[in-house]
Amino acid sequence: MQAEQMAVVHKRRVIHFGIALIVIGVLMPAVIQIRWLYVSTKMKWAVEHMDQGLLILTAAQLVLIHAVYAFPQFFGTLLLVDGLRHQLNRFGRYFGLIAPVVLLSLAFGLSYIIHGNTNGLLTSVVLVALCLGVSAAMRKNDPSIFASALVIMLVIFGVQWLNVMPIMDRFGSGREEVYVEIKQVARFMQAGPALNFIGLLFLCFTFILAVLLIRMMVVYSRELARERQDHEREQELQMMRMAALEAKAFSEVRSLTHDLKTPLTAIQGLTSVLQLMVSTQGEQAAAICDRINQAADNMNEMITDIIMQDRRQPINVSELMTYTTAQVSPKQGECTIRLSVEDESIKVVGNRVRLARALANLLENSLLAMSSSGGQIDISVKSLPDHRVRIVIADNGPGVPEEDKPKIFDLGFSTRGTAGLGLPFASEVIRNHGGTVNLWSVPGVGTKVVIYLPEVIEN
Repeated sequence: MQAEQMAVVHKRRVIHFGIALIVIGVLMPAVIQIRWLYVSTKMKWAVEHMDQGLLILTAAQLVLIHAVYAFPQFFGTLLLVDGLRHQLNRFGRYFGLIAPVVLLSLAFGLSYIIHGNTNGLLTSVVLVALCLGVSAAMRKNDPSIFASALVIMLVIFGVQWLNVMPIMDRFGSGREEVYVEIKQVARFMQAGPALNFIGLLFLCFTFILAVLLIRMMVVYSRELARERQDHEREQELQMMRMAALEAKAFSEVRSLTHDLKTPLTAIQGLTSVLQLMVSTQGEQAAAICDRINQAADNMNEMITDIIMQDRRQPINVSELMTYTTAQVSPKQGECTIRLSVEDESIKVVGNRVRLARALANLLENSLLAMSSSGGQIDISVKSLPDHRVRIVIADNGPGVPEEDKPKIFDLGFSTRGTAGLGLPFASEVIRNHGGTVNLWSVPGVGTKVVIYLPEVIEN
């Protein structure tokens, strides 16, 4: 609603600006007077010295000043018609054709009555026809007001040369006194052909330049439209990414909730058993109490890891990998996952929940790659002499194409139509834990992901 109101206000401003320009155009001859050019004095000097250059220069000045007179009338009329056309939609395109002719005729008539200036019938018809074409191009391509003004000024300046060309007398062009005087001097000095040539040259040059500008406006308008479409697509893609991220976050929360239910179920079951055994079997009851406490501690640790993502604590890598593979095992289908840990005591420092989700994302990526044909995933964990833990996830799937390798960890990149969030999430989590992740792949052979994490060294 607010955009529509702003559009209405803009159109009203355009209408007011157009009316103001028409009034300025009608009054312009009283502000900038032709007598300031001293045409008669210059023509006498040109005749006495047979100076064709002065003749042509004076003709150009006269053409320019008449173009300045006509420009506000034409441009103001086109702006006024364009503003009214949106408010009078029921008249359609006929209003856009008839209204400019009527308004320009009124403006020309007022200018003739007040100042005695006239463009002549031929010049007026040509100007109106060309400016109507420019107006249609303006409406079609929606250029800036400055570009439209420049095109109209070029058209008016070029057509005004018809008034100083002696060859156009037979068509009734250039009947004003100053035009007649220039053409008479040109005939006396035998400069008529030169004046005709220069007038035709300027007419063609300005017309070609106006066409080129209109063409540039068309190209520019298309580029703007393409940029708007690209921007809209980018916004839609961003919204899809956010929706996918929310869905993934929900999926992770649901998975974590399932994991939290395991110790909670154990607590509930063991408590029921304890109630039956407490009176008869004291030692077994004590053992069950220990298991209850351990389950409660595990659940508390999980909740803490979820709430405090920056929390770090020593994690046994063997337990971490067992926990990770348990999360993806229902999805492995025909694939086989083999886990090999060199030393069961290897530890790293980190957030167990986030590290597990990062490793699960890497495993799920391998499982998706082999979902159609099945295969094998080998996971190996080894402690290195430089106090780093190396985790290798290798599969014998189809591999990654060479052109996709540089983009494999980019946000939003995917070759399967997914949101492209899993691998960037895994890379970010591993970097936040002070580690690195690298990928090697050979098409048709398989893919190997190598993760390095700092090892916990205990005294």
